[in-house]
Amino acid sequence: MATFGVIASVIIGTIVGSLCAQNKSSTKFILAICDILQTFPSFVYLIPVMMLFGVTDTSVLIAVIIYATIPATRYTVEGLRSVPPALHDAGSMSGVTRMQRLIKIEFPLAFPHIMLGINQTVVFALFMVIIGAMIGTEDLGQYILKALSDLKGGGKGLILGLCVAFIGLALTI
Repeated sequence: MATFGVIASVIIGTIVGSLCAQNKSSTKFILAICDILQTFPSFVYLIPVMMLFGVTDTSVLIAVIIYATIPATRYTVEGLRSVPPALHDAGSMSGVTRMQRLIKIEFPLAFPHIMLGINQTVVFALFMVIIGAMIGTEDLGQYILKALSDLKGGGKGLILGLCVAFIGLALTI
């Protein structure tokens, strides 16, 4: 569930971020939306999704995608906005089209920011999958929640929590 959520979030976030980075007013708007969405507690994303789609794995997946798209969008916008204007001018003078400039000049220079956004997207998706266990999904988060609610399952909960931490570390390196 987290894997598909990360892939979808990275695709959506990169597309939205690259489209919004072209215009200063849309950049301000999308960054304001990202700021507003990041102030909400993570379980708040589950409420409207559960009301629309019911208590299913699909609703948790949609919440994961919404929650994890925020850092991908933010870091893509920040990375593309950090490209020096002199390189935009150099590309225009050499006759590249807008799409060629985006692919050959802007994306390579924004790549460290975009990778940082993917790193944060992985962490956000894993976190939301664990939160999604509260509504009854069948994944690693549900096993952690069951182990922590059992009086004798503290050790099992600790081991499962460490598994999630190591998954996050392995995917963000």
